[in-house]
Amino acid sequence: MKKFLFFTVVIFVLLFAGCSKESPSVPQLIVVTASYTVTPTQTPTFTSTEIMSPTNTPTDTTTFTATPTHTATIDIAFNPQITPIGDINVVEAAYMSVSLSASGHSGQLLVFCKSQGPAWVTVAGSGTEPWPAAGVLMLSSPQGSTGTYPCAYRVIASGTCEAPGNYDEETLDVNIYANTAPVLSAPSVITMNAGGTNDSQVQVDDDPWQVISFEIYSGPSWAEISGDGINSAGTIYGDLHLAPGASDSGTYNVTVRVIDGGTFASPLSMTSIVITVVVVP
Repeated sequence: MKKFLFFTVVIFVLLFAGCSKESPSVPQLIVVTASYTVTPTQTPTFTSTEIMSPTNTPTDTTTFTATPTHTATIDIAFNPQITPIGDINVVEAAYMSVSLSASGHSGQLLVFCKSQGPAWVTVAGSGTEPWPAAGVLMLSSPQGSTGTYPCAYRVIASGTCEAPGNYDEETLDVNIYANTAPVLSAPSVITMNAGGTNDSQVQVDDDPWQVISFEIYSGPSWAEISGDGINSAGTIYGDLHLAPGASDSGTYNVTVRVIDGGTFASPLSMTSIVITVVVVP
């Protein structure tokens, strides 16, 4: 009866992965496991040396010698890979959300975290297969915060954000620009029946990702406006709702105001428009 001898060789090889501006050089761990099944007359031979070079050029080699009947299995644990988002441009007093994504190796749990940046920038998210894992970068730029802010985030497969094992990182700049006033568009004249209702669209065009708030500054009590929100695409719409009573025929001026940050008492910037409402009996 033949006896079988099993040799298992585990070699840890550190390689430096080439990175762009967004991904600094980080060590990559490769685990190679070679398993041999031999008869007492077969002797596998192997030699191994460590590979490490900051210039990405291996300085040594690792070789294995065995007969063709021997088998080997390889398991590679590698760094996850971020899909870069690039620099972010936004105005002051903005609330912005940017989707993040990364891919990893089978069985890895990827976690997103912030490694550099101001307190008003946050990063969250995690995921595993199927790839990509999803994260989100959120920012709420304060009023008066114009300038350039270096930021960085990581996706880690092991360790912590401060002391990661396998990870990838993107560095980027958040550029904050000065605010511009919103542009308000609405019908100049609205004619409607007393005792009826009317809903008209009010359009605001402004810098993206700003908080837009509407207000009826002056007008009859039956005039209302809604639609506050974040104009993620640069345009947002409000709804001017009019509901005069049966005896409210006449001509009315309705002044609508909109701001893109702050409060109506202390706005970042504000625009108003006057709408004439003609109520017929």
